[in-house]
Amino acid sequence: MDKIEVSSFQVGENLSVDRVKRQVLKNNKEILLPELSYRLLLCLVQSAPEVVSQQVLLEQVWQGKIVSDDTIKKRVSRLREAIGLGETFIIAERGIGYRLGVSVTSSTTCSAQTQVQKSQKQNKSIQWLLPSIVLAAAVLLILINNYFVTDVDLAHDTMVNLESANHFDVSMYMGLTDEKSLLTGVDKLQQQLDKTPKDIAILSTLSTIYLTRYQLHQPSVETLERALSYAETAVKFHAKQPWAHVVLAQAKLNQGKLTESIKHADIAISLASSWVDGYVIKANALRELGHINEAWQTITIAHDSQPENTKVQFEFAKVLRLKNMFSRSERILKTLLVKDELKVFSQLALAELYIATSRYEEADTLLNTLLSSFPNAAQAKFYQAVLNDVQGKQEQALSLYNEVASTGLAEAAVSASIITLHSTINHNKVFQQSNETSLSQFTQGLSIFSKEGESAFIDALNKAISAGFATEYLLNSSILNGAIKQTTTKKKLQLIQQQLYHLNQNKRIKRVPVISN
Repeated sequence: MDKIEVSSFQVGENLSVDRVKRQVLKNNKEILLPELSYRLLLCLVQSAPEVVSQQVLLEQVWQGKIVSDDTIKKRVSRLREAIGLGETFIIAERGIGYRLGVSVTSSTTCSAQTQVQKSQKQNKSIQWLLPSIVLAAAVLLILINNYFVTDVDLAHDTMVNLESANHFDVSMYMGLTDEKSLLTGVDKLQQQLDKTPKDIAILSTLSTIYLTRYQLHQPSVETLERALSYAETAVKFHAKQPWAHVVLAQAKLNQGKLTESIKHADIAISLASSWVDGYVIKANALRELGHINEAWQTITIAHDSQPENTKVQFEFAKVLRLKNMFSRSERILKTLLVKDELKVFSQLALAELYIATSRYEEADTLLNTLLSSFPNAAQAKFYQAVLNDVQGKQEQALSLYNEVASTGLAEAAVSASIITLHSTINHNKVFQQSNETSLSQFTQGLSIFSKEGESAFIDALNKAISAGFATEYLLNSSILNGAIKQTTTKKKLQLIQQQLYHLNQNKRIKRVPVISN
């Protein structure tokens, strides 16, 4: 029996979709769609007139990759624009999914041997034409590709195309956290980069992958330098593309060069003011500098624009914590635990919040879970060290501080300084002036104190606090307090802790009462 397959669809009056040719025609003129947009259209067409749930869209369009609701909305909006048949072409059913707003009819084709035999007879009659037709088609295809294919697709929270000129889709390598997948991504992307060394999508994604490896698996200076190198190359070849500046801003942020990070974030914002990633990174850098009010103003702009964006929500929660809005910050972070791309980092942020609010048992449970999955995540080790430290478990704390001190993270200098306070071990950890975080000011204070410069130590802590130093749990270090116990600095340190408490109270968001008419 012949097998019947749907090969083409008539969509409304003017649009047709041919699955075999992968062709979309409007009034007999071809519309060139990016791959994700084509998959979305085909999915809606094949299901018409039924509603397609977001879960089905994730499976068929994004092939199982978890993306945000905002990403799906943007993809639908871009497809509407590309087709040019108005808002009613695709109808959003609130809380359910999407459906086509026009009628769809299908055409069928036989794939059985009878059709093959017919084709063979026809082919014999025009066999002498094939070489010239194939050659002409090849030339025409090259001309079409060179002239018409300008993929303006924006994918997964970026303002530039994730599908490079050679149609290599980098989106599958974004949002990864496990080491095996990250290494596979590096290999595949590097192979493609060898073919297209200026491809912004590949350069930017490689930079992001190396940053993730730096944060979760390999916290070495070499790993961070690889991330920086790819980001700088992206900016070199694509200085007018916001994505390039965003990845460089992120790399500079991890390097501790916060002023430079803000500079590139500002460039990204100027190039694409409606894209929130620039605001997110700028707010992060301002937060690390201790400029809490400026960080709040910056992230509020992004939050007002895209309140459902996961990156915006994450940074919004981090800034809320610094304004002592602990409950609200916690609620947001817990909602992000189901987002694969931010799950690990949301767990880290929650652990820090729990330590800051003296919820040590919850912090310990969360950090143990994290370290069982990511045993080389240096930031998790640092928080675990602090947790042990503030609870008086000095031996466990020192063991973890030793591990963190050998990494390239900003927390390494703090760890080395605390170890020095406890013993005569010299870790040769030089304080980096280029690192501008208020955490580094605390590190500088510890370094000074380890050399018995008590007065300068207090001055350094005061500078850290005036800059908005927020990791107040470090001042409760049993190792630090033990080192200070026999000195005249103890009372001064207690005054600093009181000063920090009052500063924290003033950091709260001022609520303006609603005046009714």
